[in-house]
Amino acid sequence: MPKLAMVLDCSIDTLLVPKELIILQAIYTDGLASVNVTQIVNNVYGVSLFAI
Repeated sequence: MPKLAMVLDCSIDTLLVPKELIILQAIYTDGLASVNVTQIVNNVYGVSLFAI
């Protein structure tokens, strides 16, 4: 998200406020292990998306 906001020259909040952006995949990693956090990120910003 930070890189997308930088390319579009806006803030991350601006990207998420209209709730028209749906995150298709979000992965949190520490470099060794990774966790899919897509549904969590979308729910935090008010988008209902369930992984199938």
